Amino acid sequence: MRSRRQSGGGVAGGGASVSRLRLMFSGRQIESIEFGPSF
Repeated sequence: MRSRRQSGGGVAGGGASVSRLRLMFSGRQIESIEFGPSF
């Protein structure tokens, strides 16, 4: 029971961190695309 709860919490935390990383990566891609034409 406890092990399952811990594993579930870890997965939830990992999902949140992955979503944040994706937002950061997408932001970087948008910046690179904007800087491309400017140069």
